[in-house]
Amino acid sequence: MIQNDVRSTADDPTWWRAPAVATLLGLPLLVWEYSLWGGNTFRVLGGAVCWAFVLLVVVSAMAMASG
Repeated sequence: MIQNDVRSTADDPTWWRAPAVATLLGLPLLVWEYSLWGGNTFRVLGGAVCWAFVLLVVVSAMAMASG
């Protein structure tokens, strides 16, 4: 660890808010797509639904960790 390890003023502690809002706005569309294709959604959408849920979990965990 560096002796003068100081957080930069350019670092934004709330950087995760924009991705979280975008994810929450996109979830209804993903649920609708899943309801159309059901179990074939993974093949039809190339895994987009699965990635969206994984990213939502990651962003939520990071938000909880940052306070």
